[in-house]
Formats: sequence, structure tokens, C-alpha cells
Amino acid sequence: MSKDQRKPHAGARRLWRILVIVGVVGISGWWWSPTAVGIAASFLRSDLAVKDSVSSVVSMAVGILSLLTSTCLGLIQLRASQPTASLDDGTKVTKQEESSEPLEVTIHNLPQVNKVRALALRVHASIDLDHHVAGDGNTGLNDELPLFVPRENFGAVVDALRRCRTTGGFLLLVGNSSVGKTRLLYEALRKALPDFRLLAPDLGDGQLLNRLADSNLPLSPTVIWLDELQRFIEGPYLAAGDAPVSASAVRKLLGSSSSVVFVATLWPEYAQQLRATHIIPALGVHKPLYPSAVDILDNGQLTEIALTSFTVEERARAEHLALQDPRLAIALRTTDYNVTEVLAGAREVVRRYDRGTKEQRAIIHAAVDAWRLGVKAPLTLGTLSTASRGYLPGHYPEDSWFQRGLNELTTAERPQDRATAPIVVVTSADRRQVIGYLVTDYLLQRLSVSRASSDVPDVAWEAFVGTAISMDDQMRLAESAIQLGMPHHAESLLRRQMGKKHPWRAEHRLALLLSMQGRFEELSQRANLGDEFALDALVGSLMQSNQPKDALAVIRSFAQSESPQLQLKLAVLFDITGRTDEAIAIFQDLVIRGDLYSQRRLLELLVSQGRDSEAIQVVNSLTDRKWLPAFRLGHLDSATQSSASPLF
Repeated sequence: MSKDQRKPHAGARRLWRILVIVGVVGISGWWWSPTAVGIAASFLRSDLAVKDSVSSVVSMAVGILSLLTSTCLGLIQLRASQPTASLDDGTKVTKQEESSEPLEVTIHNLPQVNKVRALALRVHASIDLDHHVAGDGNTGLNDELPLFVPRENFGAVVDALRRCRTTGGFLLLVGNSSVGKTRLLYEALRKALPDFRLLAPDLGDGQLLNRLADSNLPLSPTVIWLDELQRFIEGPYLAAGDAPVSASAVRKLLGSSSSVVFVATLWPEYAQQLRATHIIPALGVHKPLYPSAVDILDNGQLTEIALTSFTVEERARAEHLALQDPRLAIALRTTDYNVTEVLAGAREVVRRYDRGTKEQRAIIHAAVDAWRLGVKAPLTLGTLSTASRGYLPGHYPEDSWFQRGLNELTTAERPQDRATAPIVVVTSADRRQVIGYLVTDYLLQRLSVSRASSDVPDVAWEAFVGTAISMDDQMRLAESAIQLGMPHHAESLLRRQMGKKHPWRAEHRLALLLSMQGRFEELSQRANLGDEFALDALVGSLMQSNQPKDALAVIRSFAQSESPQLQLKLAVLFDITGRTDEAIAIFQDLVIRGDLYSQRRLLELLVSQGRDSEAIQVVNSLTDRKWLPAFRLGHLDSATQSSASPLF
């Protein structure tokens, strides 16, 4: 039930309570009223000294009661106005499925693009103007933003947005942190679609768009602003309580009768991860890890434009504008950072890291290492506190150092902070709860590279492995553990997923891990329990050890398996051991099932056996024959008939 639906019921309950209280007081009056009247009469007959004493006691009691009440109410209000964090890693905070106002009101009150402040759209606040020019109306400078330097692809972005004016569309800018993606998108929108309405959901609130798509509300031409797209679509970057927008909702909004234009930004590595695939061993095919994200990113109406750091031409434009804006002059004089990085405060955030105490750097290193090892979700207070201990240089018997350091690292309100903080606090939608902590974008990218070969303390590993993280985070963390020679951590993470809904990814990786460790007896036991991944790994190990007969004996004992991977190994083993006809029969079955590798192996076997007519029959069924000459099978293509014959 929504808040608006609950309001009438809440009012009725208050009225009912008042009537009940009045009734109880009235009925009980027969008992307490004589006593009260007697006390009042006795007080009136008392002398002046007694009256003065009683009045003083009553006044003091009322004063103390008022003081206690006001203090309690003040503490309650203060606690309600501040986000809270819990050391309990299991705490879950969910976003409100509905906003405090009806969706119709939200959509009706959307501002126009040209009326929205840049900072409200998460454009980086600029470094400060010098005090002698700040606020000077004659300069025409904006305290929040420097003069915009037209980028080389600004025209392409504007043109792409103008094409969306009548038909709608999706524009995605891809680039690293602090290269100017959000500012470029903001300026291009103001030029191309200034009269459109603009909807900018909170980070992670994809449910708002799902509700909008389902509502069928009439829309004015609207821009939907999805800066940091990874926080709105299916994938490993959603925080606790985030709700991704569905691919069907995006398609429905793009197909709206009025123009709906999605605009978004994304890091290249995020785009790559969101499009990542994995192999399903039972089918022998690659599938997307995040199908809904791929559906959105590969939408036919999406235009993707890449953005990098300032080019030579763009620096020349900035030098011309620097005559009017001293912030651009400062950025151009800084050689260690790109222009956009300086303007976005990257230099300041790195300085805060460089000048931080050992305790503060321990906190940052723990958060960065968690990210580079695979934990993409925000770290809870408990996990960050425990992991940070592994990076401390000395003896710290109590935990006060952590809260002091975290408070300093999350502060961005002082003038010297330049609106930057090394650690970002991730809160729930209502800002009441702290979900976790992340390293700010630019510092994260910078330190992920510089710490790529740094050792991770055991304490930190234990904290990351033991924390309540998603299956995707667990799989990435397990892969990192394997690569860094910590198989015990990997095994712990993989076994944790065995009883979950889709355990096959973990089962497959665990089988490979056991094979790498030479634990063949355990692989055999798991195979006997029906684990085809263990059987596949066991057979593969025997084949790599040049023991084809042993491998054949093992795989024949599980002849009932229909796994394409195992059937393919069986066919190869038959070929190696001279049982060609049996190998051909299995390859024929796999070709019918669409296995491309089996096409080549089958043709090679048929040709080697002089069964060219059967080979030509296979070639007739192929839709792609370009690869045949590369494997010395081109003569089959020239010998094929004009009409394909039935296969097998």
C-alpha cells in the first residue's frame, strides 16, 4: 500500500484513539474525581506557607519533565535526520518501491532541460574561483562550473541527440573517470533538446523507470538521465537495495508515442564487464553473464560515442578560454593531470590520499583492493573496518582510529576539500541508512593500477571472503584467489554457492580447481555423484597426461551422459585409439546439434577414410564454407552439388 493510500486510514485511527481515551477518562471519573476534589479543597484551606511549598514542588517537577521531554525529542529528531550504518554485514536496506508522491505528480512536475542545474545531474563541481573574481557579475563566470571547452565530438553528440527529437533514442558516452563525459552530455542536451522535460532518477532507482513504463502515463518529450549507467542495469555494480531497469521497460519507453531519449555514461571497463559472457559446459555455448544489460547495451536505437582526454586541438580551445576563466588557466598549467581531471578536483583528492595518515591510507587500500579483487558492491562498515586492520603498520588494540579516519575520508564540505572526498558514502534512497562505502572514481582507477601487484593481507582476504556478497562478487573473488595462489579461499567461495539456485558456474570452476591440484580421487567421487563437470575435468586431465585408454575407460563408465563436452571428448578418444567409426558417429550427432568444431573433425575423418561422398553431403548442409580452404578441405566445396542433400 502506498503512503497516499495509508493517509486516510491513519487519520481514522487517530480519531478512534481520541474517542477511546475520552471514554475511558469519563467512565473512570467516578473513582478518581472524589479524590481529586478532596485534594483540591485541602490545598485551598491550607495556609500560605504550605501552598507556596506545594507550588514550588509542582513547578520543579513540571520543569524537569519538560526538560527531559525536549531532550528526548531532540535526540530522536537528530537520529532520524542522519544516515546510520551498521557493523552487521547481513543488514539489508531496500529502496522504496514508490516515491513519497504519486508517479503522476512526479512526471507532471519534471523540469525542462535548460532549467536544471548541472550539479543536480552529478556533474563534477569545479575547483574554486579565486576570491577576487568569484561572484563578479562582470566576468560572466559560474561559481559551480568553468567555461565549457567544446570537445571534438561535441557536434557528433549534438547531432545524435537532434536525431532523437522526433523518434526518441539512446545515447551512451563511454570514457574513463574525469574525462568530461557528464559535462559534455549536459551541454549537448542544452543545445539540442533544451525544451524537453528531464527525469533524473536517484542512483540505483531503476524501479522508477519500470513503474513509468508500466503506468502508460502520457509523456511530454522527455530525457531520461542515467549518468553512471552501471547503477541502473543488471550487473555486478548494483548496491544493496538497488533495482535495475528492465530491458522491456527501456524498449517500451523508447517506443512511446512521444519522444523519450535515454542519455547515459559508462566506464569502458564497466561496459566490457556488462557484456561479458561465460560458457555453459552442459551445452558447450557462450551466454551473456547479464542478459538484460546486454539487451539494453545492444539495443538498435542506442548510439555509443567514446570520449578521451583533451586532444591538442581541445587544449588550444581551452587556452583561448583561459583568458576569461582562471580555472582553465590553472588546469592547463598542471602537467601531472589532464585538464578535465584538474577541473573535477582529481588533483585535490589525490593530494588528500598522499597526505593522509597511515590509518586513512589503510582504509583506502582495503577498499581499493576489494574492488580490484572482484568485490564491486559497496563495502559495509564491518567489512571495511575488519579488512583495514590488515594494512595497519603497528599495534592498534582498539577501533577508535577507524571511525576517525573514515570521518576524515568522507568529508567534502570544507573549502580546502574542493567538494572531493576519497571515500564515497552510499546511502539508501531515503538517505536514512548507509549501505556501504566506495573509493571515489578517479582515485579508484588510479590506485587500481598502482596497486595491481600489491599483496593483500590475510586479514583482508578473510574479511572479503566472509562478507555477505553477491554470487558475481564471489565468483570474481574466487578467480582472483586462484590467480594469486590462494586456492583455499577460492574453494571456500565456490563451495558456498553449491546449494544456491544456479550452482553450475561454481561447480565447473571447482572441478577445474581440483584438477589443477591433482585431486583426482575427489573428482572421481564427485563424478560418481553425477557431477558432469568433475567427470569432464577428470577425463581432460587424463588426456593431457597422455593416458587416452584410461580416459576412455572413465568416460565409457559414464556413457549415459549427454553433455556435448563429454561427447566431444569421447569422440576424440575414439579417434585417438583407432575406433574411427564410433568417433564419426558421435561427430555426426554433434554436427546435427550445431557444434562447429565437430564439423571440421568430421570432415577430416571422412576424407581420411576415403568417404568423400559423405563429406560432400556434410558440406552441402553448411551455411558457412569460407573456412574450408584453411583446413585443406576446399576441394569439397567445389565438388558439392547445387542442391543440398539430407544430412546423414
